Formats: sequence, C-alpha cells, structure tokens
Amino acid sequence: MNIYDYKRAVRTLGFVSLDDQAVVVSRMTKDGQIITRNMGDLEARKKIYATLRVLPANTDGVNSTVREEEQ
Repeated sequence: MNIYDYKRAVRTLGFVSLDDQAVVVSRMTKDGQIITRNMGDLEARKKIYATLRVLPANTDGVNSTVREEEQ
C-alpha cells in the first residue's frame, strides 16, 4: 500500500463515532491473508456485510443508507 492510501485509511478510521451502530474493518496483509474485525450491533453488521456483497471491487468508497422495505 502506498503512503497516500495508508493515510486515507487512517483518516477513515478517525470518522468512527460512539454514535455508530457497527463497524467492519478488513485488510489484506503482505502475504495475502485477509483479516476482518467487526464490532457493534449484530443486525447492523449484517446490513454492512450485505451492502459490501453488492459493491464492485473497484469502488473507492460509498455512502449508503439502508432503508427497510415495508411488508
């Protein structure tokens, strides 16, 4: 990872707030191992993972609001 991307990642983590429902952080180490940590409300983490599944790999970032559909 270049220094620009490293600093971007550190700044992004600085946006984590006590008001957030959940946080999911993933990284790939030098040897290719993927490490993921998740914290917070279980249902909120499930929504984060569901959103990540549909994002294209080349997306730099996304702001998303999950809206529950009426049944």
